[in-house]
Amino acid sequence: NSAIAIKCDVSNKDDSMKIVDEAVKVFGKLDCYFANAGILGKYVPMENETEESFIRTLMVNTLGPFMGIKYASEAMKKTAGGGAIVC
Repeated sequence: NSAIAIKCDVSNKDDSMKIVDEAVKVFGKLDCYFANAGILGKYVPMENETEESFIRTLMVNTLGPFMGIKYASEAMKKTAGGGAIVC
C-alpha cells in the first residue's frame, strides 16, 4: 500500500481537479476519495466575525467537498468497479 500527499486548497477548482488527476496519474485509477478537509474559522463572538472569514469557512467546508466529490466521481466512472467516496 502507498499514499501521496498533495498540498492544495479544496475550495479552489483547479486544485480540486489537480489532486484527482495526480492520484490517477500515480496509481492508474481512483478507488477511494476521502473528503475530510475542514476549518473552524475564527473563534470570535458572532458580532466580531467578519464576512470574509465566514465566507472562507463556507468555501472550504461546503464547496470543497462538493468539488472533490464531483471530480472524484468523474474519475471513478472511467474504471470498472467504480469506487468509494467518504465525507
